[in-house]
Amino acid sequence: MWDCTAGRFNWFYGVDETVYLLEGSITVVDSTGQVNHLGVGDTFFFAKGTRFEWTVPTYVRKIAFIHVPMSRKLRFVARISRVVTGVLRGKRATPGSA
Repeated sequence: MWDCTAGRFNWFYGVDETVYLLEGSITVVDSTGQVNHLGVGDTFFFAKGTRFEWTVPTYVRKIAFIHVPMSRKLRFVARISRVVTGVLRGKRATPGSA
């Protein structure tokens, strides 16, 4: 949960973030100049590595969902772990089930 009073600021996203606005409104402008106006009930995705200018006219309250994607190597390790765990529990691993 996050809230902010009126103002304007720049924000760099180091992780993927999806926001859902609970109160108020914002205007966000990306680095290409694309403008998005968001209000109560709107959802918006900010990708890792992007930069946005935020304008908050009066007040905004949001819920933010942060997602840090796993690296390719970590996804591979997780997949192997699921297969090994399944084998140890007596389940047969089938192609594509991991």
